[in-house]
Amino acid sequence: MIWLRKLVFYTFFASYLILCPLLIMYALGYFFKPGMEQGIVKTGLIYMTTVPSGASVYFGKELLPQKTPALIRDLIPASYEIRVELAGHKGWSQKLPVEGGKATVVEHILLLPDDLAAEAITDVPVSRLLPVEGSPWIVLESGDSAGKLQAFNYRQDKIARVFAEDHPASREKLAAVHSWPEGRNLLVHTNKPSGGRYWWVDLKEKETEPEDISGLFLQPGERLYHTPQDPRAIFSLQDGTLSRIDVEKKSISPGILTGVRGLGLFNKSIYAVTESKKVLRTALDGEVQETLLRDSDLFSSLFGNADFYKIRIFSKSILLFESPGGKLVSNRLPYELSSSGITGVNYDESKKKAVVWKQDRIGVIDFRDRDSERPVFEHGPRISWVYRGGANIRQAFWVYDASHVLFRDGDSVFLLELETHAKPYLRELFKVRENTDIFYSEDTGKVYFVDPAAKGLAAFELLPRRIMTFFPFPEFEEERKEIAIEEL
Repeated sequence: MIWLRKLVFYTFFASYLILCPLLIMYALGYFFKPGMEQGIVKTGLIYMTTVPSGASVYFGKELLPQKTPALIRDLIPASYEIRVELAGHKGWSQKLPVEGGKATVVEHILLLPDDLAAEAITDVPVSRLLPVEGSPWIVLESGDSAGKLQAFNYRQDKIARVFAEDHPASREKLAAVHSWPEGRNLLVHTNKPSGGRYWWVDLKEKETEPEDISGLFLQPGERLYHTPQDPRAIFSLQDGTLSRIDVEKKSISPGILTGVRGLGLFNKSIYAVTESKKVLRTALDGEVQETLLRDSDLFSSLFGNADFYKIRIFSKSILLFESPGGKLVSNRLPYELSSSGITGVNYDESKKKAVVWKQDRIGVIDFRDRDSERPVFEHGPRISWVYRGGANIRQAFWVYDASHVLFRDGDSVFLLELETHAKPYLRELFKVRENTDIFYSEDTGKVYFVDPAAKGLAAFELLPRRIMTFFPFPEFEEERKEIAIEEL
């Protein structure tokens, strides 16, 4: 019997010596797989969240016990079929790659409802939508009468007339409406038999009557600019000469800049492309603060000799110059991003990414600095074309932390999912009234558009904010495997 006890003891001890290191290695994320060349491999994991949360997760054909947000651990490096389902919503599926020691993270799965129904906001037909970028207002045109002009505050779900019923402008014909990013004011141009008039409208102060400032605008064809840092001023560009119009003092400071071939306002600065082959940054009174480009040869190669450039300033270090023909130039290498065809740009400040579009395609520019990864010969920002095949793309918006792009192609609205490990996924959402704009607000998670049937303003809740919860990504010892947007 002694020999039997010794046999049991030594067998147990030998098993312990074999299993203990395996258990320790397993706890550290290693896995023993017989038949593999290395024998022992490091495992990875998949982490995913959805909006709405609480969706069922299928690992291949197996239904997992956890619901989203879900963490699937101890996966041998390979590709796995993952499917997510939630009652009343369209399913999501993808083949996700897993690498040893890394986490494959898909944090922005947006589950669309089966019924893509929209809510009606107005029952009055709307002919044109004019969103005031960076503000809570959308201006609604209904026909050619200024009296029918309305302002919709989408954060408060309130709508009001721009002109009171008894205001003189309400009986005049609407000629044009000017608005500016982050502005609280409109400049409304009306016509009557005796001539045109200009009205300065404060959207925020409802008790303030629109002001007649017609005497400050003498010439047609002016390009008008405004910055919220100078709220009572309008900058007028006519034949290369920039003037400042003080609405409060009813005065004009003419010629604060001359020889202007391109212009943009940002905070308390004016950015200008000039005929003297320079790019300048000036104060709001036109005093030069900095010459951003003085190399005349480089200037000529970038801007040529004729076109007028719209300058988009996203920060002091990120500038884009856009010509009428769609040439797109950046202040960062390689400078010229597109020689022609760009029709729009939309920037996400938090992600430092811009979505750009041509008539037939959607692209992404990543402006994030990657000093640790920078090669000897710097690549610099470029356009990665993530979708081709459009017919008449007119607008595009970032959605859900820059993980999706919402865009209008003709009279159809599409959602392009970028957070994939394969080709970006495209879904058609709904139709809009012919030749009308759409607007998306990340604040409300809604798309605002003109309903093609009822012809009134409608809203579709794309991102359900009331039930949306952000879940922190759990700690993981090794590297997180992120999704890179690659050019198709």
